[in-house]
Amino acid sequence: MTRTHRARTAALPSALALLLAMSGCSAADVPEPVATTNAPLEFADEAEARAAAEAAFGRYHDVQQRAWQSGGVDVADFESVAVDDALDGAIIDANGFKDAGLHTVGETSFEVREIQQYWHDDETLFVQFTICEDLSGLDGLNADGESMVSPDRQPFVPYTATAMGSDPDLMKISEYESWRGSNYCL
Repeated sequence: MTRTHRARTAALPSALALLLAMSGCSAADVPEPVATTNAPLEFADEAEARAAAEAAFGRYHDVQQRAWQSGGVDVADFESVAVDDALDGAIIDANGFKDAGLHTVGETSFEVREIQQYWHDDETLFVQFTICEDLSGLDGLNADGESMVSPDRQPFVPYTATAMGSDPDLMKISEYESWRGSNYCL
């Protein structure tokens, strides 16, 4: 250690003591630590898990609607509402709209139908749930403004999704895919 470095190092405790004396703080003024308990990272019940799932999917749904209405251009907000497979799928879908020159008009609505399961690990909450999405208020238009939606389409579509996060109020959708069983939305 050089002499200059030793001199600066030796001066640090003196400077700190002077600073504390000038600020009125001293070891005697330091408050005693208060015992805190970290609440367990888990949902209290299924109702709380449902509320978190509905909020997470609601945020995702709003961003998805904007992306579709913009023809796949407005995708910047997906990272704030989706992660993992759901984020990748949302970007791929939006790019499909853009590449095909499609956009939507109208709105869809959704209902969280069933909480399939909810769980947690040390740092993350998870909720897996089913959704019924009502597409009856949505039309898909090509670049010429012509509808690309079949009049015979089934407007009620079942999906399964998973939300995850360390804060129940800020969970993100990590999985979102078509339901592979019979249509429970009918």
